[in-house]
Amino acid sequence: MGQIIDFDQLKSITGFKRDADIQKCLNTQGIKYFTGRKGVWTTIGLIESASVISANDDDEVDIV
Repeated sequence: MGQIIDFDQLKSITGFKRDADIQKCLNTQGIKYFTGRKGVWTTIGLIESASVISANDDDEVDIV
């Protein structure tokens, strides 16, 4: 499935701090995710399968 994107990374990517807000964002984008002891997480593969990633000039991945 790909590299795991953990809760801290999702906070940075989405700009949200609360678990519920991150889940709502992922739901809106159609990105499948999982919840665990340390918060919500997903994978690069699941993000790619939702077709919502783009690379910026710095080769960073952004959810759009």
